[in-house]
Amino acid sequence: MHPGWENASNLQLRCELRGNSLRIDWCGVWWVGAKKANNRRMVRLSIPKPAGANSYNLARLYAYAKEWEKPLVKETEEKLAAIRSDANHVIKAIRSIKNAALVASLAGGGERTTSKRGKPNRKT
Repeated sequence: MHPGWENASNLQLRCELRGNSLRIDWCGVWWVGAKKANNRRMVRLSIPKPAGANSYNLARLYAYAKEWEKPLVKETEEKLAAIRSDANHVIKAIRSIKNAALVASLAGGGERTTSKRGKPNRKT
């Protein structure tokens, strides 16, 4: 790594796990405002991933990357693409299991035991 703020990365990873959903995306980062006036702040811009794809276009990521970090960005994105793909398959499997359980409980004449979001119904 190269010392100095001018060599700091302009890329940031954001990971979020919400329920059964996993989101891993890249953001471009830059600073605005005057350092001397003490009004400097970070601006973050989400970098869009191609629709339906599990990986980012490397050229788009490289537009934000410093030269020294490009090999690291490529290696990281390759690993993240595999994680996104695996997470997508797991999420689909969970939905299928929940739907199958719902169909089985309704076919058996039983009451619905989960809400539409898959959470247990509250007993009254």
